[in-house]
Amino acid sequence: MDDADVSATTQEIIGRTLNQDGAGDSQAHVQDVIGKSEAGYCGEGCEDDIGARSMQHRAESEHRGAEGASSTIQEANPLSRITAAILLCGGVRPTKLSSSIGRSILELPIESNRTLLDDWHDQMKDLARLVDRKGLPVRAIMGGEGEIPAAPVSTGEVVFTVERDPNTFRGTGGVLHDISRGYPEDEYLLVANGAQLLMRPLDELVESLGRCGGDVSVVAHRDGTPSGLMLVRCGVMRDVSVNGFVDMKEQALPEIARLHDVRVVFYDEPTGLPVRTLGDYVQAVRLHHLRLANKPAVANPFAEAFESTFTLIEDGATVDESAVLTDAVVLRDAEIGRRSVVVRSLVCPKGRVRPDGRVVDRVVVPVMRRDSGSGS
Repeated sequence: MDDADVSATTQEIIGRTLNQDGAGDSQAHVQDVIGKSEAGYCGEGCEDDIGARSMQHRAESEHRGAEGASSTIQEANPLSRITAAILLCGGVRPTKLSSSIGRSILELPIESNRTLLDDWHDQMKDLARLVDRKGLPVRAIMGGEGEIPAAPVSTGEVVFTVERDPNTFRGTGGVLHDISRGYPEDEYLLVANGAQLLMRPLDELVESLGRCGGDVSVVAHRDGTPSGLMLVRCGVMRDVSVNGFVDMKEQALPEIARLHDVRVVFYDEPTGLPVRTLGDYVQAVRLHHLRLANKPAVANPFAEAFESTFTLIEDGATVDESAVLTDAVVLRDAEIGRRSVVVRSLVCPKGRVRPDGRVVDRVVVPVMRRDSGSGS
């Protein structure tokens, strides 16, 4: 692959990684940054080597290091230097979904008696075994003013804590800068968006990031689905501003790519799906259950699918045996009346679907509050 192809591929992938909302201005900024300093890329599972421009960038970075600037750490695989895992959970403003459910997004069920937080806990235990790190610190950083979940019971593999971000308007880049100051410069943080349901095992993804090397390695998806997983060397975060709001993907990462060795591991299909809206949540849980059943799954929310994939009913909910539930979730203390139909919906605590009611693509909240549509 020649330099032009490498540049185009990297622009496309980094653009998708940085620009989760598809904003044109962000993409233009990314192209400008890459024009000055080419970020590296790796194939799926890091099967391909990085491009020639990335090799040149690493040489320039090493030269800067000899002159006193920060240089790329030369060890081939950073897995042995993962010092902690950071789950970034929530933004400055709560979403309609998180406001409706009366709990953290992490506490939403994905299986019977299993929440998104439980899944992260188990995935982190597998990661700790991969990197041979007993008591791996896992820090869930909760932003905004949403509900704080109880931390899972710590095990020998991981020590899981849930923390409120003390600086609400710091942004993800600013938060990671502040966190990284507590660790040596040559150690790595695994950074993940907590509001996502992984479609691939975390240890497999991290192993690919580790093989890719670099100061920062990022997962990206060819189909443009936003990614939320990266390995970051603590030292590179020292270049992020100590004050003010700094978004990691829109502001910090382009600057880091200009100064350091940033690489991308791309996948043909999403490695994780966001859980921020009702539509996100239903689709993620649906594909999760299809994967568990070894059935083909297409990550297309507009695909025709009339067969029920899952029904999740928490303990304490009341569901009449004549009710029909299709890809629906009923939280504790909710009530589903006789002969009612609930499709691709979430019924919140104290929410009620009346007898013979029909609910499709809705978040059902208690009667004193207005129901939310599928965009909530």
